[in-house]
Amino acid sequence: MNEIIIIPNLGNGAEENTSIAFNKSLNRTDYNYNNTFYSYTTTLEVDSDTIPRSWFFFILVSLKTMIMVLIIVAALFGNLLVIVSVMRHRKLRVITNYFVVSLALADMLVAIWAMCFNFSVEITGGIWLFGYFMCDVWNSLDVYFSTASILHLCCISVDRYYAIVQPLDYPLIMTNSRLAVMLSVVWCSPALVSFLPIFMEWYTTEENLIFRKKNPHLCSFTVNRTYSVISSSVSFWVPGMVMIFMYYRIYVEADRQERMLYSARSSKPAHGFVQYNLITQILELKRTKSAISTRFNRRSADRGCGALSSRQDTRLCTYVIGYEL
Repeated sequence: MNEIIIIPNLGNGAEENTSIAFNKSLNRTDYNYNNTFYSYTTTLEVDSDTIPRSWFFFILVSLKTMIMVLIIVAALFGNLLVIVSVMRHRKLRVITNYFVVSLALADMLVAIWAMCFNFSVEITGGIWLFGYFMCDVWNSLDVYFSTASILHLCCISVDRYYAIVQPLDYPLIMTNSRLAVMLSVVWCSPALVSFLPIFMEWYTTEENLIFRKKNPHLCSFTVNRTYSVISSSVSFWVPGMVMIFMYYRIYVEADRQERMLYSARSSKPAHGFVQYNLITQILELKRTKSAISTRFNRRSADRGCGALSSRQDTRLCTYVIGYEL
């Protein structure tokens, strides 16, 4: 901090005096200069915290850089490993894992587009280097991929709900066509709350638009109330409520099955014999699935399960054979 005090002096003499004093307790240097025409005193304060603060800022930026680089690299290679694992192992190519692969792709794109731009902003101290248009692109991609990731989690919860709560109907509900429809909705619907309102300038206020045009080196994302409600509902509240409901039903079903298994262990031997007989019949039908598949069509195989006693047993048999064929 510099403090300059100028005091005019209209003296007639030619006398000139200069004094320099350094006050160690106040960390400042006082320069006093007097001559015939004027005299002034300059006080230069040397802040002892300037150098430590610069080192602290440098260390903070270095740590922030290392952490963000590690996060980006981990996100890239971790999600890439998931995709490669499912593609290389045929047994992993089930409907649930296709949702996981799509989620890994969305998270990997978040690391490439959103996090890399955010990294540059953090390194430059909040300065945006890519212009007005790329600021809209960055904000759109950030909202788009974040919403897509949350919708993927919602679809996974729905898939697990049918697999656990309705296991016999799962192959009939979660077909390849429904999988394609769900993934299409997950990848297309986020554009309605990201690219469309941002590039049409519906998401913010007039004041923020004027501010951004006057300051292209700053990339701010200030939203109005309407966009905030719609975007948060699509990206968070609705998928969150669906996931809570689905996982609650899964928990209830898992608890019910656990109680049934506990009661089955303590049930009568006759009931256990009936269960054992049902399992024996199903295993016998599984052993002959090759002959059924070569001599009969799928409908004939379903009629082969019709010999069982109850409708539930028939559905279970059909599920076992049909899923294995």
